[in-house]
Amino acid sequence: MKPRKSVKTQARSLASRQAVIDAVIELISNHGFSSATTANIAKQAGVSWGVLQYHFGGKREILQAVLGSANPALFKEIDDIPLESSDPEALITVAIDKLWQYNSSPTFRAAMEILLNHAHLGDDFYEFALGTYKELTNFFRKLFKACGSQLTRSEEDALADFVISTLRGMAVHNAMFPRHELAFKAQRKILSETVLTRLQRA
Repeated sequence: MKPRKSVKTQARSLASRQAVIDAVIELISNHGFSSATTANIAKQAGVSWGVLQYHFGGKREILQAVLGSANPALFKEIDDIPLESSDPEALITVAIDKLWQYNSSPTFRAAMEILLNHAHLGDDFYEFALGTYKELTNFFRKLFKACGSQLTRSEEDALADFVISTLRGMAVHNAMFPRHELAFKAQRKILSETVLTRLQRA
């Protein structure tokens, strides 16, 4: 009986942690970063302040947990892209679509607002942002190689940064003006063509 109770307790604990993470994402994505007070988080998650302290310690640790949940969601979107494909246009389009799906998500918005409010040079929030950027850059480097890139490493890094920054900018635009959502199909086509043209000029 003991093992069964232990598994049940662990499952409840994980569910409570996830409820808190989901609450922060919902609060920030719907009402902005300032709404994510510990009182609001506890209320949204349906838990007490004591439960928040037990699982996380404090607000900073809660925000770190939210960021920790963001990367798996991001890289799940791009891990399944078949880089062995021989169609560069299809590869670039799929990669841009996948990254856009994540950038349009409440998880991305929450992560960005947390980082904008907390990422200062040299601290752990900044290191998280830098690590994510490096992983994305590495992904695009592999993608460009799969598309036949002859660019230098620094050129590939610059092109990757251009794609990442463009998609983030589009996501910010849509967050600011939700009633005037970008016509993503047309924007994606322009971005894909720009990347392919740059790769072909090498």
